[in-house]
Amino acid sequence: MFKKGTLFLLFVLASFGVGCSKKSKSMPFWFLLGSGGAGNPSDSAGSTTPPDSNGVALPPSNGSVSPSSTGEIPQNNAEQEIPTSGPARVFGKIQPVVAGNPSNDVCGQVGSPSYPNCVDLSQIIVRIEVANGSQSVLVASTNADANGNFSFDFNSLPNNNYRVLINNGNGLNYAYQDFSFVFNPSISGPTLVDVGTLYAERLYYLSGPAQITGSLVTSGFNADGFVVPSGPLAGITINLVDANGNTVASTTSNASGQFSIQIPNLSNGNYTIVYDGSSVTTSGQTYGTISEFIHFTFQGTNPSLTTVVGLGETNLPWLAAQESSLSLSGSVINGAVSNDQTTVYTIKLKNEQGAIIDTVSITGNGSFQLNGSGLPSGVYYVEVSGPNLVTVSQSFLFTASPDGGNKNQSLPSPISVVPKQSNVFGFIRDANGVHIPGSVINFRPDRLQRPSQLFHLSTDPLLGNAVKLWILEALSAVAGVNCLANPSSGICSCATNPSLSCLQTYQGNGPWNYQTWGSKVYEVRPSDQQVYFTAQAGLWAYTISAPGYETWCANQGTPCSQYPVSITLNGNDVNAGQITLTSIDRRAQIAGTISVRDTAPTNPSIHSNQTGLYVVLLGNTNSNGQALAHIAITSGGSFAFNGSSYVITLPSQLTSDAQRVSYALQALASGTAQTLAQADTIAVEDDVYASVTISNGNQYNFRQSTYQAIVVDLTVSSPRASYLAPASFSLDVSSVATNQYATNPVTFNFSGTAVHNVRSTVSGTVTDAISTLPVEGATLTLGRFEGGNFVADVRRDCSGTFVNNTCSVPSLRQAGQDQTIGSLLSSSNGSYSFLFVPQGNYSLRVEKNGIVTYFPVEVGSGGGTVIVNTAVITNSGRGNLAGSVRTPGGFAFTGTYSLEVVDPNTGLIRPTDGVLPASLSSGATTFSNASQYNLFQINAGRWKVRFVASGFKTVEGIVDIQANATTTFDIITFVPGSQTPGAISGRALSALYNTGVCDLTARIRPGVNVKSGPYAIDENGQTIPGVKTATDGSYAIPNVPPGNYTLEVTGSGKRGNCTSAVEAYATTFRTVVAAGSETPANQNILVSPILAENEMRVVLSWGAKPRDLDSHMQYSPTDKNGRIVWNNRSPLGVGNGDLDFDITTGFGPETITVKGNIWAQPVRYYSVYNWSGEAIMGVSGATVRVFKGSIGEVRNYSLGANHTNRWWKIFCIEADKSITDVGMGSCQATQFIEQRMFER
Repeated sequence: MFKKGTLFLLFVLASFGVGCSKKSKSMPFWFLLGSGGAGNPSDSAGSTTPPDSNGVALPPSNGSVSPSSTGEIPQNNAEQEIPTSGPARVFGKIQPVVAGNPSNDVCGQVGSPSYPNCVDLSQIIVRIEVANGSQSVLVASTNADANGNFSFDFNSLPNNNYRVLINNGNGLNYAYQDFSFVFNPSISGPTLVDVGTLYAERLYYLSGPAQITGSLVTSGFNADGFVVPSGPLAGITINLVDANGNTVASTTSNASGQFSIQIPNLSNGNYTIVYDGSSVTTSGQTYGTISEFIHFTFQGTNPSLTTVVGLGETNLPWLAAQESSLSLSGSVINGAVSNDQTTVYTIKLKNEQGAIIDTVSITGNGSFQLNGSGLPSGVYYVEVSGPNLVTVSQSFLFTASPDGGNKNQSLPSPISVVPKQSNVFGFIRDANGVHIPGSVINFRPDRLQRPSQLFHLSTDPLLGNAVKLWILEALSAVAGVNCLANPSSGICSCATNPSLSCLQTYQGNGPWNYQTWGSKVYEVRPSDQQVYFTAQAGLWAYTISAPGYETWCANQGTPCSQYPVSITLNGNDVNAGQITLTSIDRRAQIAGTISVRDTAPTNPSIHSNQTGLYVVLLGNTNSNGQALAHIAITSGGSFAFNGSSYVITLPSQLTSDAQRVSYALQALASGTAQTLAQADTIAVEDDVYASVTISNGNQYNFRQSTYQAIVVDLTVSSPRASYLAPASFSLDVSSVATNQYATNPVTFNFSGTAVHNVRSTVSGTVTDAISTLPVEGATLTLGRFEGGNFVADVRRDCSGTFVNNTCSVPSLRQAGQDQTIGSLLSSSNGSYSFLFVPQGNYSLRVEKNGIVTYFPVEVGSGGGTVIVNTAVITNSGRGNLAGSVRTPGGFAFTGTYSLEVVDPNTGLIRPTDGVLPASLSSGATTFSNASQYNLFQINAGRWKVRFVASGFKTVEGIVDIQANATTTFDIITFVPGSQTPGAISGRALSALYNTGVCDLTARIRPGVNVKSGPYAIDENGQTIPGVKTATDGSYAIPNVPPGNYTLEVTGSGKRGNCTSAVEAYATTFRTVVAAGSETPANQNILVSPILAENEMRVVLSWGAKPRDLDSHMQYSPTDKNGRIVWNNRSPLGVGNGDLDFDITTGFGPETITVKGNIWAQPVRYYSVYNWSGEAIMGVSGATVRVFKGSIGEVRNYSLGANHTNRWWKIFCIEADKSITDVGMGSCQATQFIEQRMFER
């Protein structure tokens, strides 16, 4: 196609219309270029930056720079503690090239011709230019030496973005490099800036014959019933436009999509190729228009030989509409009440900022439809609420109808809504209408209540254990076996470890066999003795009892335990009216046994010999109607409410069972409790009216009733949580009570099992926060912070001295019988495990080489393993921190703000003397008109950075400072304090396929880069719950107070509209922002399946511009073709290092998996190239995340806002899978082979 000996285009830059996608896939040749480029006509197309002296747009100025009216070098006007200018040395080298290869005609080189037939590099003028408003300013110029080396020395260079360049002339073509300068006041002498090599193509003629060729294709479209075929595009108009806007030549693409423009004599210079997609219409929509900028240089020494510019293949997208109308259908069901036909559901369609688009109301379970017009594609959510409902939301991805018409869309599954708690009240009286004290409601799920409709209560702090037991009973009956003894079957596996989906699969159609009763003593309103309690929604069975009265069940039948009353609670208050109980003189003694069921380490075990458990009996009253609490203490597992048990009269102002039990135990501890034998007004010999009647001197008979027994374990001391889960039992003595108790004594023998709180294993891997290698020999200690001091006092319910892998539950339940969890050392692979850790919030102290780092640890009620991977700084020294502050719209923040650096735990430790700004050693430093900040000489380690601006939400973030390096922090967004809550939404997308991943859990923590610790709270002080990603991977977390947050996405999920196999995904984090109506849309997160131990994965993501960033993984130190890149995705063979995904339309992902034979290659250098170049890379907000084996995310890199270089050279991966950042050790930027793109 190309004539032998011809040389081609220097390089091409593409600028696109809305929704466009382009990457030339078959270029005949590209020259090797420097970091900035050579002959690039516009690195920031569409911007207002002025051109340099060769007509190419300069990089934009630093946000703190104001134009100089005198035309002098613009100054940085940031107001801050450290200087914004200072001494600098800028240096580099010129390398003449021919077709990208070093030329052999440089004067003085061996074998080169003599002058004037050689290139005299000492005649080349090197310039540094800078944007100054609408004009460019020459900062300085100098001549290179004979070898092409050049250097500039400045007494005071302002912090800003600059360009070093050479113009056409003296045998070389225009070339440049962009750089961002920041004065470092912490070093002696000038700040050094190595701009690298300017690769300048040899220049022979100023004009000549040219041929511009290429081909046009489209990737087509196939969605929502619209099919636009992919393949060649015919009839597209192509215009060649010069720098003045004049059309030089035109043509149209043929049936094969190919085109050729012939120009007899084309002057060297800047041109634009315009592919006019609007010239062809398919299915009512046109194609994208793309402008491709070129710098033409006539090549070679023969003026009659045509220079061929091969533009390769360009993809013009079919412009599907970006907005359309929506008709959304879905359904709502009551998650606690079957066949609900009365609840009024208010259903709202909301966009990503939480604005209401449409609202409908329906009554009862059923379908709904919501509508919207002119809706842009994105994530939306449906919010369901009501006066008696807990508000829920369901996200979904909306893609506009391709032709802009109406789109019908359905939610894939019903939205399940749970009613709020109900207040139930009434009067319980005797036959004379007198209030009966001590009345108790006994309850369990009705036989028609589905186990799946109980599941939402399994984590309830009061009912959770009872719910799990009820589910176990119900599914055991379905299975026909005791699932506790046979947990391996599908049904029984669900019974012992329930989930909503498995319950819906295995529960059957009912009725269900719930056996165990729960009991609750009624609360009493003193003013009129009305009784009341708060109950969860659902269909419940209940009876009512009181001491000395027949159990009431509304004449359903006898016994009441078999014929209870049913009630449906649906978030509404219920007035039960007056219930009349019939008195009866039946009594029984009460005794029994309490065992403890423990699930640690894995299989359930029963401990039946526990001594020292407190059994607190509620529901009895004295002769004045005052509530009593009885206390019996277990001995060898047995207890009895006999003369040696204790009794306490409870004050009327106690309003909860927790208060009553606490009061009783405090009275016992203080010695004010009486034994029942001593309480002669409560326990009376042969008195039929007494609260407790004594017969035969030692038989203590309680009136017939259903009592509430609460088991308390006092082994653990405050502030720790009890080792036992809340245990409340129903003691219905009516089955044995008799009025012949004096002559024929009877005992109600109760056998109860208290459940040990689930214990967890806290484990993880200690890695070096920089190299990512495992850290051996780090000392790990669990503890708490009290008064700013770390206290290693975490205890577990095991006897003896601390041995991590053994645990014998102490049979004596008293303080001091448990053990302090000791310290551990990380193993050779960095792993550690603390076994049998009780529920609670802790701090994990990790110490290595004298550097201490703390990590929050939350052990919840779920049991299992809590993974806390700890990346720690292991090398002491000092490092720098850089970053930027913005507004919610992404604009530079130019107001005044303060910044301080403190330790993340106490907030009392600060960087030591030597840090700059110096005030950081004692407090905060202040910035004004400084959208970029730089801090120097911070002690290496983990720090909290706090940003405060008047009228804006304070932002805090966690950062690891690496010694002898500059760490770039994630973007800080100042959100106005007046903003309302917003909805944080987006999609969890597979880094391998760029498709949504469903069933992952998305949660947020307050702050930036906060990867552990408490989750965020709403404006009411309640923890914001996690949400599951929907079928399309979308998530929406509504009503988030304004501020910066860290999104955490974790769990196992399925991709491809939830149709693939389930995969476990590495926990992934990103910064998100809630800012009311200014909340950013599409806060997407890229997730990666967990890798094999010998694999790593690098995932690049960014914003809308530049449109196309490319990942490069160079594996040869010398061969330019030895790299993984977009058009050489698996150069070593599939499975030996692969580019998994490449995207050309912004946002990412660009994903490279490092595995297989690539580990045997000499090097692994990772860098990012700004392919499309229509904006500087610094505006992209680019982030690179590194995943490693089963550990997951081990590093993340944020690009600085002022990064103007076309290349971002980031790190090297060694054969041992350690990471070395560029500029550290053996990983130097000069080792990276720079190419504008890769070509065989």
